[in-house]
Amino acid sequence: MARQRDGKTLPGRQLRASLLRVEKALHAVRTAATPSAVHRLRVATRRARAGLLRLPPDTVPKALDARLDALRAASGPLRDLDVLRKDTLPRCRAETGARLPATLRRLLAARRQAELDVFLAAIAPLHAAAVIEKARLGLARARRADAAPLPLPPLLRKARKRLRKRGKAFRGDGPEAEHRLRIGAKKMRYLLETLPRPAPLQAKWRRRCENLQTSLGALRDLAMGRALLEEAAHGPADAPFVERYARWQARAAAPLRRKARRQIEAIAKLDKPWRGLPAD
Repeated sequence: MARQRDGKTLPGRQLRASLLRVEKALHAVRTAATPSAVHRLRVATRRARAGLLRLPPDTVPKALDARLDALRAASGPLRDLDVLRKDTLPRCRAETGARLPATLRRLLAARRQAELDVFLAAIAPLHAAAVIEKARLGLARARRADAAPLPLPPLLRKARKRLRKRGKAFRGDGPEAEHRLRIGAKKMRYLLETLPRPAPLQAKWRRRCENLQTSLGALRDLAMGRALLEEAAHGPADAPFVERYARWQARAAAPLRRKARRQIEAIAKLDKPWRGLPAD
């Protein structure tokens, strides 16, 4: 792996840039935890964690990955509620004419505020500056040891094997299988994003994994919306809307599952994603 003039490996520079984006997103979400700010924080943490895979494990503080994962996990429930209230429910109403009962609307708003309080409390001890400083210390230690970044091809082989296995197991028969496959596609995509100038093959892999991730994410949002509504429903007045949503969910999910199966088949036809990459 070629080194830059300042002695930093390219994956190391990318990780530093990713961690700075985490720092920026964390400050933004503390200022105003809008749906877009929460989403940007989740994306930034995932990409930073993908960058960690390219560095020798003993050169980065062990707590760093755990801190990044804590940021991502803390924002999950808040993100699910935001998607339901801002995207899924408006689509349901536009396609079915069903109006969210006032009781459910108030309950979901209260739930959002409660999840926001939990989220802000969870990220309070995760000081962005400390996360960045720990990462810098680890990268400096890697440079002093002249540690080369881990080659990408073995990581891609592992990610492809996992994705193929989960793709073969996908039958559109449950949210758990869909979730596992979506995570597999996401990990492959973020690994490929560490390439500064991807060749056409790697660009195609990344694009198709992103498309599959989008379809599976839409399926998850539909299922999560139903679960949240069922949890929030209070009394017989809310039951008819929840049942109507469930019927709409089933209709909306069917074409998404068919699309996901076609996307899995398209990925299976691609050449090995490490083809043409240097071995080290």
